[in-house]
Amino acid sequence: MPELFDTSAIPDQPEYWDELSQRVSARALRPASTFRLIAESRLSWAAAGLAAAAAFALLLLPPRTSADTGVKWAELLAPSDQLGKVITATDRPPELGELLRLHESARSAR
Repeated sequence: MPELFDTSAIPDQPEYWDELSQRVSARALRPASTFRLIAESRLSWAAAGLAAAAAFALLLLPPRTSADTGVKWAELLAPSDQLGKVITATDRPPELGELLRLHESARSAR
């Protein structure tokens, strides 16, 4: 079994490290365009293809009216408790007496 921190396989000559530092600095200083990096990546091409297929599929779907969508969202997000229903039922604030009655009935139910 090799020793945990065995570094005998790493070259220890100054020429090796000088050459390595020159390669790293040359790569770091080389101008890299974003377009070139994206164009050379297989993953980016796959992601672009999936995005194009999804956009095409959305174009093929029939248009939905915003009224239908709004009603569905309102039903999904509507509160289920009595107090929440009273607050969201109309466009105006609920009567104070009605809120107090609901509060008292909820407290007595506990």
